[in-house]
Amino acid sequence: MKRIVYSPDYKERLKAIMDWLDLRFGKNTRTSHMAEIKKRLASLKRFPTQGMSVRAMFGVDSDYEFIFISHNYIFYYQDEEFIYIVNIYDDREDFMYKLFGIRTISEETDQYWRE
Repeated sequence: MKRIVYSPDYKERLKAIMDWLDLRFGKNTRTSHMAEIKKRLASLKRFPTQGMSVRAMFGVDSDYEFIFISHNYIFYYQDEEFIYIVNIYDDREDFMYKLFGIRTISEETDQYWRE
């Protein structure tokens, strides 16, 4: 079974998500949300091929894969021994731009959401 290694960026963003959930919805929602993420990442250790390839899905030359959990995309890559969790993005974010510099959201949408 592969071991999971978390990047500092992932840890920082996960903490921000937890704080936001606490503020917006309360501790119970945060707890259930985090439990779902933890459960899916644990299953990733046992079944590392369950994610979707960024290359296959978006046509980007990358070894990254992703899984979708509770309105979040978690990006990772793996070698023979480890699964490296790169980052987590809310489904409302333009993660393709943040990861690869590829714009998928129009300027009008950006201005609408004030991002």
